[in-house]
Amino acid sequence: MKMTKNTDFALKIVPEDKLLLLCARTVLESETKVKIRSLIEESLNWDYLIQRASQHRLTQLLYWNLKDFNVPETILDRLKENFEGNGRRNLLMLGELLKVLKLFGSGGITAVPYKGPVLALYAYQNLSLRQFDDLDIFVNRKDVLKVKEILVSQGYKPQFEVEGFMQRRFLKSQREYKFVNPKTNVHIEIHWQFPGVSFSFSSETKFLEDPESRTMIKVNNKEISSLSTENMFLILCIHASGHLWERLSWICDISKLIQSHEMDWEHVFEKADELGIKRVLKVSLLLAVGLFALKLPDAVLEDIKSDEKVKNLVFKVKKRIFQEGSENIFQMADVRLNIRENRSNRVKDLFNILFNPTNKEWDESSLKLILPPVSYILRFINVFKDY
Repeated sequence: MKMTKNTDFALKIVPEDKLLLLCARTVLESETKVKIRSLIEESLNWDYLIQRASQHRLTQLLYWNLKDFNVPETILDRLKENFEGNGRRNLLMLGELLKVLKLFGSGGITAVPYKGPVLALYAYQNLSLRQFDDLDIFVNRKDVLKVKEILVSQGYKPQFEVEGFMQRRFLKSQREYKFVNPKTNVHIEIHWQFPGVSFSFSSETKFLEDPESRTMIKVNNKEISSLSTENMFLILCIHASGHLWERLSWICDISKLIQSHEMDWEHVFEKADELGIKRVLKVSLLLAVGLFALKLPDAVLEDIKSDEKVKNLVFKVKKRIFQEGSENIFQMADVRLNIRENRSNRVKDLFNILFNPTNKEWDESSLKLILPPVSYILRFINVFKDY
């Protein structure tokens, strides 16, 4: 009988990272508290811990849970200052979100916010416990230019200007348009398709057209429309996998969303199968189970753990997170392509990764984007130049 090698034992996680993982919870169980106390008693590199928390956007949760333990006062002061500053920033961002949503609604635009303050309230039930850098809002592609006019009238500056042929090509080939308000430093990302440009799907989820794909969230005694739990979960998994789960907060978001709300697992996996992302979901779930002690229904967990390809990908992702600098572009490509179970999707994804200019490249130069053949060639060169 063929034996499957268990690679998890080879992965070494330093005490600081272990402590960060234990503190990335909104509620600590007694067993977790014991483990935290034990780690605090060790000779920790507190500067490294704070740096890792900032890198993975988990500083808020780190302070939230360490403030009741015997931690050096200077460390708690640093974390507290960051926590309070982030809390004020989150309130500002929430206020701005409600303001622009009202403006969009007055303009007859259907807008669905997700991530940002919406996810903080929906999954964490506390605006202060999640770090986010911008406001993500989904609109119909046909409304993007109208949205741009509204935001510009409110003092926002677009990431770059596109007109005529370039404008049509930008809206067709990209998925987001970024804006920033110089006075408040609030960043808004307007999306008209959820997956990154590197993902290919045989069908698209109609998040705006189908009312059942959305839910109402209560914010400051107001109700705003956002994604249903199942669709929010799908989007979080797609987003995290597009970045190879390199930031722990993205996995933490997935864990908290599932812990906070009932999930229709049959519907989720049916939709994942339709989109060709079942393996993406399985890797995301197994990462959340292993890193954040997420509890799943027995049938779901057994199905995931029986998939050796998923387990192998999870190990590679963990190695990437906790042993930085241990891979090259080919290893990254191996993980990125093998998260798709369908071979045709892998081929399409590979083409997009190698040849489709990114939003950043649109920002940095418009000359290369005039003729598609030129942009394809330069994108291919940039991929290998960057790595």
